[in-house]
Amino acid sequence: MDYALDDRQREFQRNLRALCEGKIRDSSEQVESRGEVPMDHLRVLAEVGFLGLLIPEDYGGNGEDMICALLGMEELARVCPSTALVAGTTLLRFGVPLLRFGSSAQKERFLSLLTTGGLKGAWALSEPHGGMDTRNLRTRARMDGEGYVLQGEKSYVLNGPDAHGLLVLTSLEGDASSADGGSAAFVIAPPVAGMEPCREIRAVGARGARVSALRFSGCRLPKEARLGGEEGPGVEELERLPHVSLMVAGYAIGVGQACLESAVCYAKERKTFGRPIVTYQEIHFKIADMHVNVDVARQLALRAAWLVDSGKDASAEASVAKLFASEMAPECARACMQIYGGKGVTQGGPVERLWRDSQIAEVIGGTSESHRLFLAKEVLERRA
Repeated sequence: MDYALDDRQREFQRNLRALCEGKIRDSSEQVESRGEVPMDHLRVLAEVGFLGLLIPEDYGGNGEDMICALLGMEELARVCPSTALVAGTTLLRFGVPLLRFGSSAQKERFLSLLTTGGLKGAWALSEPHGGMDTRNLRTRARMDGEGYVLQGEKSYVLNGPDAHGLLVLTSLEGDASSADGGSAAFVIAPPVAGMEPCREIRAVGARGARVSALRFSGCRLPKEARLGGEEGPGVEELERLPHVSLMVAGYAIGVGQACLESAVCYAKERKTFGRPIVTYQEIHFKIADMHVNVDVARQLALRAAWLVDSGKDASAEASVAKLFASEMAPECARACMQIYGGKGVTQGGPVERLWRDSQIAEVIGGTSESHRLFLAKEVLERRA
């Protein structure tokens, strides 16, 4: 097993870091205060190749790999977590399922726009009554003539208020391909009659990544809107794709790395009793622990990304990486807060945003508890 970065991946990482430092970092506070990631951020990410990752050249992509996507999420989250979530959701939550299962017409319509930075994509699964309970979806699609009618409500849709492309996961009332029901996904280009964003939600962290509920009231869609047609994937098949877990892992690693860098910088500047606090052994321990946690999370995520690029099943490994990284980031934020001392717990201070941004990783892409349940099942079935 060899998932060390090659020259091509390192060059992509260097170019993206230069872009982040030169064009995105300076506007991150503005993104936070305004509560919106501008389309300009997506356009410059398209120029450097981030939004073309994993997508073939036929649709304007560059065909690069999951390792590059993971590196990109880390670099983006390190400087602007909101941009990381908006761009990552567009590429990995919307773009990858469309690439894997979409019809030629669906790919032509959406992927070519995505790769140029002209589209925000969204994924609508969670529901008010049961969160990520994929087996009891109350949003239903009913066959009606030459199309479908959607009825129900989705909650916590990232990019929901301003998405240009949307994947909606529903249960199915019996149709010709699934006599006893089942589930499906639908590709929607808002605005459409019968669908409306409602109750925009302001998250604790990554406040530039807009989140809302979506309501479907007799939303009529043509049959061509079903992802992959009548033989398209169900919800469980889509949920097993490892890309979202790796998206969140990369986000958490980027936030953890930002905490580490901020802590080191402050420890070198802050003095007590006549010397920098970085000279104290207690600070050494915290910095060492932060470094170990970030590095382990990065290696776990690289292993899973390497498996994806090798064409192997990486669902369990991606879940491991997401679980560890998402719990690592808040630990790094707390350590950073302690190193800053009183300055670390002040509202509007330099650590507050890092702490807030770190909390999201434990929830999006499946809670820690849901990943533990999945991994326990995997382990028990292998040993049975």
